[in-house]
Amino acid sequence: MKQKVGNKARVEGSIAKRYTHEELTHFCSMYFQSSIQTQHNMLGRNEVEANTHDAGKLEAFIYPVKLKGTFTTYILNEESLSNVAYYILTNMPEVSPYITIFEEEVRSRGPNILTNTEIDNVLKTELAIWLQHKVEGNVYAHKRFKYLLGGPSDFVLCYKRCNVNGYAFNLGRSSSGVLVKGSCYGDDANDYYGTLQEILKVTYQDGNQVVLFRCHWYDHIRGVKKYKTGVITIDMNSKLQGGDVFILASQATQIYYAPSVKDPNSSIYTVIITRGRPIDESTSVIDEEVLQEDVSNATLLSFPMSLFVDFSQYQEQAEETYNGEEEEEEEEQEQEEEDGDEEEEDGYENLEEHDV
Repeated sequence: MKQKVGNKARVEGSIAKRYTHEELTHFCSMYFQSSIQTQHNMLGRNEVEANTHDAGKLEAFIYPVKLKGTFTTYILNEESLSNVAYYILTNMPEVSPYITIFEEEVRSRGPNILTNTEIDNVLKTELAIWLQHKVEGNVYAHKRFKYLLGGPSDFVLCYKRCNVNGYAFNLGRSSSGVLVKGSCYGDDANDYYGTLQEILKVTYQDGNQVVLFRCHWYDHIRGVKKYKTGVITIDMNSKLQGGDVFILASQATQIYYAPSVKDPNSSIYTVIITRGRPIDESTSVIDEEVLQEDVSNATLLSFPMSLFVDFSQYQEQAEETYNGEEEEEEEEQEQEEEDGDEEEEDGYENLEEHDV
């Protein structure tokens, strides 16, 4: 409110004038093209503009992520590169239908392959080759998955900050807590809690890029405790066994680990889920009409006649009352005039008697 005051001698007038200008500019900005940044389509804090120019690419290649700050580079070892390629491949929404088909084929080989762990091992060794042969006969699918099946480069860029999903992640600070709702495959809808260690930009052929998070994951079975009140505590000394340390940046939800108030040295922390600022699809650049519609798209509503009240009788009563009040006022005015004339005549008579 103080920012609206331009003239301190006329505070109310300054606020009113500034408010009128804001209303006018907001109204006029509704008629601008969507490519022009206004208050109605302005990106909020931590939001990233969606990429609508490469609509034919895979979702992970165009997912809006804003990397910030300086970066370092290094080469992934063979094991890490294999884990990165497999995780990206199996977490692509476009690949999910093919994974279901492949799983059915694997189960049909024999009744012995039943567990999710066994199927997961078969996926790691055979899915990429099977999918490459599967899409060869389909020109559209082959063109779409060509760069994905070619695998990523072992040369990666490592960042410390990024904005994604309406969150601002920062290594080494309270904003480095990560939550993943379950897993894409072979999971019982368990939530995974971790701490962000690296933000990696992985490069594919033709300039396609995917942003990954390398995290330290806590044991979600022994180290996490959920209370009936909804409070979740986690043992920060626990660690989830296994080599699955990567997730897509698009899967991350930001959380905060609050230390114990009674015992600050305790390794048991409370999990607090932060509220992000979701991506606003209305900020995308789209060519569209900027003029107002000539015909309203409002839906006409019909109401039964019983809901309507006939006010004519009340109007007649009001008119009668009003006319009666006018007549009474006229009579009072006439009576006052007569009384005034009589007083004036009495005054003249008294004056004449005095002169005599």
